[in-house]
Amino acid sequence: MVQHSETIDTSGLDANAALALVHGTFQQLGWTVQFIDADRYSGFTKKTWGQPVDLITVRALPAALEVTSALPNAALDRKQTNAKKVQQFLAAWAGVSGSATDAQRSEWSAFVADVQQRTAAAIEAEKQEAAALDAVMPEKEKGAITTIGIAGVNVLVFILMWIGGVGFFEPAGEGLLRWGANFPPYTLDGQAWRLLTCIFVHVGVVHLVMNMYALFLVGTILEPMLGWKRYLAAYLATGLLASLTSLWWHPVPRLAAGASGAIMGLFGVFVALLTTKLVPPRTRASLLRGFLVYIGITLLYGLKQGVDNAAHLGGVLSGFVLGYAFLPFLKPERRRSPVPVLVAALLSVGICLYYLYRHPYDTRAFERADKVVSAHRVKALNLPDSLGGSDYANLLATQALPEWKAAEQELKVAAGYRLLPYQQQRRSLLNRYVQLRLRETELLIRMNRGDSTANAPFAQVSAELNSILEALSGQAK
Repeated sequence: MVQHSETIDTSGLDANAALALVHGTFQQLGWTVQFIDADRYSGFTKKTWGQPVDLITVRALPAALEVTSALPNAALDRKQTNAKKVQQFLAAWAGVSGSATDAQRSEWSAFVADVQQRTAAAIEAEKQEAAALDAVMPEKEKGAITTIGIAGVNVLVFILMWIGGVGFFEPAGEGLLRWGANFPPYTLDGQAWRLLTCIFVHVGVVHLVMNMYALFLVGTILEPMLGWKRYLAAYLATGLLASLTSLWWHPVPRLAAGASGAIMGLFGVFVALLTTKLVPPRTRASLLRGFLVYIGITLLYGLKQGVDNAAHLGGVLSGFVLGYAFLPFLKPERRRSPVPVLVAALLSVGICLYYLYRHPYDTRAFERADKVVSAHRVKALNLPDSLGGSDYANLLATQALPEWKAAEQELKVAAGYRLLPYQQQRRSLLNRYVQLRLRETELLIRMNRGDSTANAPFAQVSAELNSILEALSGQAK
């Protein structure tokens, strides 16, 4: 900050009388008072077009006033604005101090005393607010070490993914799946760990940076308030429940990854605490407004296609509930209780396990069956096209027909698999496809052995086959 100071001789005036004349000078110049304490008067110069506003501070010294004009940077003072404003004050002071009446001095003195009293009250209120805030942040001195640790794990995972060939800006789904993204067909088929690992996997560097910014925004304040154990428990618990919400919400399977669900959970915890009297009033109101705006913007942005808003909602709602559960244990006498951590762990893990128990699927077994059927299809259709007549009929009977029957048997086993709706549809299509191929093969055998009655049904089967193939191809897309 660039500034300029000069002093005025005030011999014969006490501090209060001198500050009263300072107020009279400010009034004459049209300047605005900021605050007044026991020996200091601070305010701003009049705003004029094209000119910066100076901060003017007048300090009462023994038998003198120190007048200081300050600007935030040197570029604003290229025309020596500070010195000019000080000179402007000195000139006005000379006129005011020489012509002020007793009534004016009394009026100015009363104003100064009133503002001094209000300033002292405001300073005391700020001290009390700060003391009350310190009381609810007992681990403030330790800093946000857990927040830094969580961010470090996220960054490390992203670097390892990048080194492993996953894209830096737009990673492919296969790479995300390999590193633990949440994918319902796999998560519901014995890979429950994806509910947790997905909150450390990010879809590109921009996604990572945005989430880490939000993590520090809430974590640097919330962690000292909860303590590192509860803070970590809140992050992991709401992250799990956010992943589960995403799993439940989307009927069509989709890859889900990122820490935003867990981070929104932390915002939910904090908002819950801010709706109570735990945090001092002024700080509470300011934080609550800011966090509600952030949550609202995040949820609105989540309406954009490709954003997992279900995880955002699941995180913030579970965090809100968890915040109220934590509240009784933030009192000094109960801060050492392990109950909040146990509640967070048991609730989140218990809910996830219950849902997975009630919704088991055989996705991977069906994927294997799908590949086996595809292998049989390739063998059945890969026959020499140079043959005809009875030779071709014999080849169909000895090579193609057994392959289609083996595929039929594979799908009979798959009939008992518990599958997601889109997989059930594919299983139904594959069943019909294999049945039609069996029928087609039998008709071809008859036709190549001279049975002309097979021609008409063969045409019908071929038409239906084309329809089934289009449906299977569309589903693959």
